[in-house]
Amino acid sequence: MGASLQLIDVLSWSMVIVFGLAAAVLAWLAIFGDKPRGKARCPKCWYELGRLDAPPALPVTCPECGTKVQALGQLTRRRFGPWTMLAACFIAGVAWLGWKLPEVDERGWLWLVPDRIVFELLPITGARGPLGDELQRRLGKSPWPSATIERTLTADDVAALLRRAARGNVFARPITNAWRQSFGDALRDVHGVLTENDGRVSFEAGFRPVAPDDGGEELAEAMREVDRIPADVVLATPARWPRAETTPLCVRLDIEGWWPHWYHVDGAVEFVARNERGESVQGSAAMENKELLLTIPLDGVVDVSGRVSLWRSVYDRVSPRTHDLYSHPFTFRYEVVASVDDVIPPLVDPRLDQAMQGLVLSTSAVHPMLDASALENMGFDDVAFGADVVIRSSGVEFAVGRVRWHGAAKLADIRIERVHTLAPEFGKVERGITPPGMTITLTSNPSEAIYVVGAKRYWSGEVTFPLTPGGRGSDIPYPR
Repeated sequence: MGASLQLIDVLSWSMVIVFGLAAAVLAWLAIFGDKPRGKARCPKCWYELGRLDAPPALPVTCPECGTKVQALGQLTRRRFGPWTMLAACFIAGVAWLGWKLPEVDERGWLWLVPDRIVFELLPITGARGPLGDELQRRLGKSPWPSATIERTLTADDVAALLRRAARGNVFARPITNAWRQSFGDALRDVHGVLTENDGRVSFEAGFRPVAPDDGGEELAEAMREVDRIPADVVLATPARWPRAETTPLCVRLDIEGWWPHWYHVDGAVEFVARNERGESVQGSAAMENKELLLTIPLDGVVDVSGRVSLWRSVYDRVSPRTHDLYSHPFTFRYEVVASVDDVIPPLVDPRLDQAMQGLVLSTSAVHPMLDASALENMGFDDVAFGADVVIRSSGVEFAVGRVRWHGAAKLADIRIERVHTLAPEFGKVERGITPPGMTITLTSNPSEAIYVVGAKRYWSGEVTFPLTPGGRGSDIPYPR
């Protein structure tokens, strides 16, 4: 943009000089241009009341507008030109626009809108509209039109954004749909630029770290306001469930509707369960992956009541603490059945077993993943897959784990529970090399499949397929 920038600079300075001088001249004329020149004039309507060298007797009342003049000095005021001053202000605005022209060339016309106005008007376009895109750029998460990435919001600006999002405004009150699509999504956009540590909040943005701004305490206070956003937590409870000694009852929490993604939310539940025979049990459970697993060893129709609490932990080496987010009572009823098959029917299909031979095990150093793209468009989108995983090398067990996924999903996390680190192949696997002769076996596990949300049947069977030998970046998970 070298030549373009030079032209923009010339145009910018030309506009500033020409329109700036014109605005200054008009402003001078508006304030000083109309002198009395010996005339005695009404200070309100400027009607001529005589000459200053022979002024009228005071006090005098203006016959035009009725203003009563008490002192001679009132008759000698300069006449202010409001329309001339309005023109001067308009031309000064054009001069200011010329001054900003190089920045507009680099960042677009929305750059002229002040930060706080962007925050206030965000509900009008939504977080995925023009103002939301502008906010992304100012947070350093999207490139400017000049293809550069630069965060322009300070820590104070982000604190103001958090406070406005927590309180809402006349366009969007928490936690209405308009709020979710504007301020709620904006809170998610801040994800990745805030880090809370030892009671302070540092600010990073863009695809590269930025030195933290001063004002961490103000950011922390703003985040505490976000903690007070009204809760809208949905508990999903089953109508039927197998006896809990083998399969703990699963209660799911939908908390994605409003909490920012930077939050690590912990939770727990205390409950009392009773069946129709008067038997009762009480207990508690901690939330894991937005699920509460309740062990309720009762038969028949069971009524459960209790209270679920959620909080956000704040890391502080001096005084670790939590911020309470949500606490609410709940009740539900479910029927205890004999097995998983009474809740969701099994599917035994050789065609599905054959298709599963095309599954691929792909992993990073942290999360081994099962690529299920081979099952796409085969009519198994309503199937729950839950399986025990065994990886073998030349027929000898190498790693053991579990996996579950919905048939409509393309990837599934594998939870590796045990790896034989003394196996001869472990050194190669740790370096990302898949030795020849390695296989993976998936054996259906109904107790895993029942936890898959939204499925109408579950896969029952066993498949074994080989892992493709390869070098770095290959398909075997290994612990870190």
